[in-house]
Amino acid sequence: LVAEVTCDAGDQIWSDEALVEERVVADLERENILSRGEIEETHIFRARHAQPMYTLGYEQALAALLAAFDGLGNVETCGRQGRFQYVNTHVAMKMGYEAADRLLSRFAER
Repeated sequence: LVAEVTCDAGDQIWSDEALVEERVVADLERENILSRGEIEETHIFRARHAQPMYTLGYEQALAALLAAFDGLGNVETCGRQGRFQYVNTHVAMKMGYEAADRLLSRFAER
């Protein structure tokens, strides 16, 4: 499970791992997504520039990369980083739900 938190490099959210972890866990509990006791491990990854940056000719490299992932069968890519799309958070979340549904249906067929 991945939670994205927007902040500015150097601000309190960026600098205080305990604060951001507590905030994310509290939000996930409040939304009834999980309970604190279900969490086995957390990791915070910081990215100064989380939106994709398009360069000339990126389409060919992206198509080759996505084709390689599609060939795996048990991997789904989604969201800004996974599909290299400049989308809002609600769209990225929808992409995540849809990816989970596709994986679940594939494994249910087995």
